[in-house]
Amino acid sequence: MKSFLKFIILSILLYFGYKYYYDKVKVENGNNTLISTFLSTANYYLSSDNDIVTLINTVDITHPEMMLYKPIKDYKTEEFYYFKNDLTPRVYIYSTHPTERYLNDYNVIDASLLLQSKLNTIGIQTLVESRSASEYIRQHNLDYDDSYTATREFLKTTLNKYGDFDLIIDLHRDSVPNGVVTKTNINNKNYAKIMFVMNKNYANYEFALKINNVLSAKYNGISRGIYDKHQGHFNQDLNSKNILIELGTSDNTKEEIENSVEALAATIKEILNEQKR
Repeated sequence: MKSFLKFIILSILLYFGYKYYYDKVKVENGNNTLISTFLSTANYYLSSDNDIVTLINTVDITHPEMMLYKPIKDYKTEEFYYFKNDLTPRVYIYSTHPTERYLNDYNVIDASLLLQSKLNTIGIQTLVESRSASEYIRQHNLDYDDSYTATREFLKTTLNKYGDFDLIIDLHRDSVPNGVVTKTNINNKNYAKIMFVMNKNYANYEFALKINNVLSAKYNGISRGIYDKHQGHFNQDLNSKNILIELGTSDNTKEEIENSVEALAATIKEILNEQKR
């Protein structure tokens, strides 16, 4: 009889213990993908330069997902514009010519992934296209001149999946003749020059002009301006926020590209945060 009572008591304790764990703790561990994604893209407020104790004290630890719904007390709210509860990407980056390379065995895909990392770090969720235009061309027996056909398909399927973006970038590396200045020095740092290639017949042109103006104001001399190319649409007819960026040239180093990516990320942050006000 005593053994039976002990079994009943133990069962009751285990039940309430499990219920407490299930009700109180499962939120922290119930969505590993959400938590992992959030941590991987957490911005610099989680760095050692800030008061982590203050941050923790503002969050209900039984509901960590609430960090995604509203700004954290005592922190600059504009830094959290892009923390959305579904972590939907707001910037989409793809490369019509993914094999374009810089010096130091660096390429436009490396630059795209770095820009993604910079933007994610400041709270702007960014998606980089994982499909290769070069591979698409090979699989469909197309020519190099059909590269925009490949990325047109990528863009259409991505827009269909995510709905829309605040910014879409087709990232390229330019090729220029000898004598063209490909870098500039700002505060003792060398930056690869940036140029926008747009068709003025589309609304995207005004958006690119705004980005170019902000970039030029923040980093004087970094921009080569906007090249108006009427004979091509560059898939800019599919979305009004789609812009083509020539980030540097074949003569630029990895360091120069990285510096320009940082400048571009800061500019995008300013533009997109301004749109949210």
